[in-house]
Amino acid sequence: MTTLIEKGQFVTVEFFTDVDQEDRYQDGDSDFYFIHDLNDEELREAIWNTICNTTTEQVYVSVQPRRYAEVVIEDNEIEEVVDYGDSTLGSEVYIWNSEFKSLLEESDHQLIYG
Repeated sequence: MTTLIEKGQFVTVEFFTDVDQEDRYQDGDSDFYFIHDLNDEELREAIWNTICNTTTEQVYVSVQPRRYAEVVIEDNEIEEVVDYGDSTLGSEVYIWNSEFKSLLEESDHQLIYG
C-alpha cells in the first residue's frame, strides 16, 4: 500500500566527494532515504552509521527534506519509493572528516577546520 508522506518528513541523503556535489561517493551506493517518524535513530546518527567506517577521505553529505513522498512501507521499512517532490527549505550540507571522525554542518566545519 502506498503511503503519502507530508512536507519535510521524507529526506534524501546523498554523499559526495567534492564540495560542488558533482562526484558521488561510492557511485551513490551509500545514499539513502530517511523518514523521521519511521526511524528510531536520529538523522545524524543514521548518517554517522553509514559513513563512519567506510572511508578515509572527506565526504560531503547533502540532506534534502522533500515537499512530499509516496512510498511503500512494509514491516516499518521503506520497500519502494514511488515518487517524491522537490526540496523544501531546511536543506543542509554536512561534512564528514575521517581524520577526526567528525560529522559537522558545513558552516561549523569551516569555523573549526577552515
